[in-house]
Amino acid sequence: ESLPIFGGRSLTVQVADNNVAVFSFEELCQRPLSSADYFSLCQRFPIIIVYDVRRIPLLTDRNTARRWITLVDEAYDHRVKLLLIGHSVTASTIFDYEGVGAPLDTASHIPEEVFAADRTASRLTEMQTEGYAKEPWRRGELGRRSL
Repeated sequence: ESLPIFGGRSLTVQVADNNVAVFSFEELCQRPLSSADYFSLCQRFPIIIVYDVRRIPLLTDRNTARRWITLVDEAYDHRVKLLLIGHSVTASTIFDYEGVGAPLDTASHIPEEVFAADRTASRLTEMQTEGYAKEPWRRGELGRRSL
């Protein structure tokens, strides 16, 4: 399926069946995708399965971390059911915080990155609750935030 994206682009969804899309972690987080891609994806599919989920080194793989954070934010805002398949990865262990405690010499971004990662872990934990599972998908109720 070819999913139209804001700005005239499209995102190819290789595996989709009605209301479910399936992606590898690499497809969603290690390609140059933006919030517009994730927004459109979450507006089209109420269930997204992501497999081969791996730990993300927060400070040394910031692009992947930012994409993952943005995907989870969009899924959370749309009340998408996000199913994760990975080896030894949980909501609280997806980010590798190695080096975060180092002096803040040139790494002034560290507090912002840690805050965003912690928020994402918290959202992933909430997304596993019965209350979240019962919430209806918010397909088109959200106004367009910044792209």
